[in-house]
Amino acid sequence: GGGSIHLAMKYPDIWAAVAPMAPAVPWGMKNLKQASKIPFFVVHGDKDKVLPVKNTRAMIEKMKELEIKHQYIEVEGGDHVLVAFRYWNRIFDFFEQHPRNSRKGDGK
Repeated sequence: GGGSIHLAMKYPDIWAAVAPMAPAVPWGMKNLKQASKIPFFVVHGDKDKVLPVKNTRAMIEKMKELEIKHQYIEVEGGDHVLVAFRYWNRIFDFFEQHPRNSRKGDGK
């Protein structure tokens, strides 16, 4: 999850969309603006004992502030691993809805 966020911020021109699952949110999110044209589909369980959901909640608030298109699902009782499998079909539907050529201002 955190790796997809990192790559979206570092190489924003090559991704059509990203779907971080229970992410390790990069420190400070200072470069999140770099990924502001990439839609995000984020899922995190509220009972995740590996990576607490509070950091993902803060990232979602930053996305709202930056007006980044996103969908966020916080799974009640969800842990760190099974949340992704529960939303597998919706993740791929999200990717189908956001093909590379659909991004505004993207001449590629």
